[in-house]
Amino acid sequence: MMREKVITMKKRKKEKHEGHSGRFLIGLIIVTIILVGLLYTLLEIASIKDIVVSGNVQYTKEEIIEMVQIQENSNVIEVFLNQEKDYSKYPYIKEVDIQYNGYDKLHIIVTEKEVINYIKYQDHFLALDKNGIIIAYQKKQKSGIPVVEGLYIKSAVVGNKLDIKGEVLTTLLELHHLKSKYQVPVTHIEFPTNDLKALNLYVNNIKIVLGEATQLDMKMRNAGDVMKKLPSDLAGTLNLEQDGQQFIFKKNTE
Repeated sequence: MMREKVITMKKRKKEKHEGHSGRFLIGLIIVTIILVGLLYTLLEIASIKDIVVSGNVQYTKEEIIEMVQIQENSNVIEVFLNQEKDYSKYPYIKEVDIQYNGYDKLHIIVTEKEVINYIKYQDHFLALDKNGIIIAYQKKQKSGIPVVEGLYIKSAVVGNKLDIKGEVLTTLLELHHLKSKYQVPVTHIEFPTNDLKALNLYVNNIKIVLGEATQLDMKMRNAGDVMKKLPSDLAGTLNLEQDGQQFIFKKNTE
């Protein structure tokens, strides 16, 4: 009798234990399903739907997105954890900053090294920055940046200063400042004699003869004033050789 009672009690404890185990397993499954659902919802909410790129000139939006390795529907958390990248192989990139505008919008702010001139060198172009440093050596140039021709360059090394006469380099940097100051949309700069004795600028089809690289501030100021009054499709020569105090414009007759 006692033995039967013991067996019965053990059986009830086993059934009770199995009942607790079953309920715990069911509860665990339910919690897991809820967590998976929450995680899926979170990932869906945190996925990037819109990417805005600003500050890029040398690179397209698509190239920038490829650099940072971010695509639409990427997860914000993943992007945040992997935003530190090496951009050293991209010569024009100075800095890339990633900001979040809302939970699904990404703003990639690009800071590029400024190119002030392209120097014609052999069959390529040297991209020059405001300190006279060569940023890159490339086959094509971007529009809107003046091309410099007529300079003798001994050698060209990316990352080094342009290897030309110091006074010529100083003049190039000064011209960049003055063309911006007086809003002269220069497209080409020409050194016909590879020195500062003769200097020509071009604004599309208009040749601006500066002559010697003296009184450049006055000459560029006058060039800016005259260019604002001339039709954009006009072709001719603007002579400012007389220290910029007087100028002569001759329209092309061809």
